[in-house]
Amino acid sequence: RSRMKGGRNNSIDLGDEDPSPLLQKARNASSESLPTVNQDVDLMEMEEEPPVGYYQQKSPPRERFPWKEAMLAVILTLGGVVFLPIGLYELVGRGDLRRGTPFLCISPFILLPGVYHLTILVRAYLGHRGYRYSQLIRRPH
Repeated sequence: RSRMKGGRNNSIDLGDEDPSPLLQKARNASSESLPTVNQDVDLMEMEEEPPVGYYQQKSPPRERFPWKEAMLAVILTLGGVVFLPIGLYELVGRGDLRRGTPFLCISPFILLPGVYHLTILVRAYLGHRGYRYSQLIRRPH
């Protein structure tokens, strides 16, 4: 028996018994399925050929860019960006509550949908996953 410092026995004594049949079967299965270093493995034989017509497949057609919705999104965003500082100037700069309140009340209703649609447009145009032009609100034809 081998002993380390401190008198502990670090070796495991399994005795003279054979390992269980299940363990032997697992060892045999794993050693048979993997090629060894000495075996000559041809990598070209391992690759599968692509299916017929694989290279002739066309990519799906791109959606048409929705110009009307894009213009609406830009106009809404610019309108909200213009109305917000006007309302803040009237309210804070001049101290006129009566003239600043309508601009401040309308600006979020114009700015938020514009920014939302502009974000969808840009991300769909760039091809980000989960964004499509069909997510935009379109008027019926």
